[in-house]
Order: sequence, then C-alpha cells, then structure tokens
Amino acid sequence: MKILIADDHPIVRYGFSELLKSLATIKEVEESENGAQVLEMLKKDSFDCVFLDLNMPVKTGFQVLEELQAWSGIKPKIIVFSLLNQKYPILKAYHLGIDGFISKNSSRAELEKLLSQLRAGDQYFSKDVYQVLLKEIQKEQNQVSEPQHEASLSVIEQKVVKALCKQKNNQEIAKILFLSPNTIKRHRQRIKEKIGAKNVVGFIHYALKHGIVTLSDLAEHE
Repeated sequence: MKILIADDHPIVRYGFSELLKSLATIKEVEESENGAQVLEMLKKDSFDCVFLDLNMPVKTGFQVLEELQAWSGIKPKIIVFSLLNQKYPILKAYHLGIDGFISKNSSRAELEKLLSQLRAGDQYFSKDVYQVLLKEIQKEQNQVSEPQHEASLSVIEQKVVKALCKQKNNQEIAKILFLSPNTIKRHRQRIKEKIGAKNVVGFIHYALKHGIVTLSDLAEHE
C-alpha cells in the first residue's frame, strides 16, 4: 500500500511514518502538512490510503473531505487520524464519506487491523468512534423504508455478518467459526452480493433490520 499522512505536526508525522514503514504491507509513505497540500499531492500522484488529521492550517481535514466529494480522479481510502472523539466531528466526517476513523493513541495492533480491513474492502472505526456511529446508524435505520425484497442468509452467513458488524477480520472470524480464512472470504463475497452491502456500515444496517444483531451486542464488542 502507498500511504499519505496529512498532519501539521512534524513529530507526529515522523513517528507515524516510521511505524507504517515497519509494516510489511506498506510500500511507500509520503507526508503533507496541510489540507491544501493534500489535494495538490492527490492531483499529481495516486495513493491507496490517506491518514487525514481534521485540524490543519490552510485547509482543514473537513475541507479536504468536502472537496473530495466531487473528486474526478482516483479517490484513495480516507482514514481520519485524530485525537478528537466528540460526536459532532465524528458524524460530520462520517457523512462526508470517510472509510475509517482511528485515534492517534491507537496501538500497532489496531493499526494493522485497520489496514487488514481496508484491504478486504471494509471500513474500520476505533472503539469510541464506533459507539457514536452505532447510535447514528440506528437513527438512520428507523427512518428508512422497508426494502422491496428480503435477502435470505444461511445460519453460517448470519454468524459471519454478526462478526463483521463487530469489525472482525477474516482471520478472527475463521478462528471463531473454525473455518479457513479463504472460506470466510468466500462467504463475505456471497453476503455482499446477496444484501448489497459494500462495507461494515452496510452490514450493520442489514443486521439490525433483520434481528441478526442488536445495539447491545455491538456495544459490547472489543
């Protein structure tokens, strides 16, 4: 993966860059110190993922997200990289189409899990942020109309969906269900095709509506 780190603090950029470079899956890491520079770099080069701070000079992370709404080029995965955990910035970033939200205090293990989820085509949100999003998703769920058709999932597929809603990756789900990671990968693809879900938020919407999970189930996940 080719990564862009956008943060106005040089020490933060350096430390996070060194951590990313130590991971086998990372091919290259570049840095940006403000939002305007992020957009210029995205025009000139392609990145798999951008770790975006929200509070930056010249253009904030929010302004970058707003401009990316109408982006004509190849859009990378966008992960908010912040210490903020208040409801308003989380929901604003979520509705601007981010692919994840991780704290600057996160561990190496959580970072590796996030990258694993991105490679699988899913989103990833740190625990505190996830709890805020669950309440928003439930609110949206109560407002949507009934679907025109009901997708039928097998018992094993329902178990996979429940695990996906808890942001488990293929390896973790395989251990829980005593199956191989490749088998889980195939199940995920079939489920996506059946229910039309593109990411973890789509799985949650479906699982809540069909009683596969409850908010209390998801609130307990680690």
